[in-house]
Amino acid sequence: MTALHLFLYTFAAFGFAFVVGHAKISLPFREWLGGRRGLLARFLLALAECPPCVGFWVGVAAAFRSPFPLLLPFYTVASNFILGRLTGLIEV
Repeated sequence: MTALHLFLYTFAAFGFAFVVGHAKISLPFREWLGGRRGLLARFLLALAECPPCVGFWVGVAAAFRSPFPLLLPFYTVASNFILGRLTGLIEV
């Protein structure tokens, strides 16, 4: 994996996490999930709106084609957290 591939992967993974958790295109699904009363629905909504959480699963999915299958999910969590803090999507 070259530096360019890693750069593109980093921003693609963050873009996917943004679309899932914060974009208008996924808003109907998130509102539907938020209207549910169950613990599982609230848990899934919290995971969908968390860029590092989505990033972990993106990293797991991408790790099948990676020479670093154990490192990629955790790299994606860290990069999504940093980008989420820089963009204001994550407030601590």
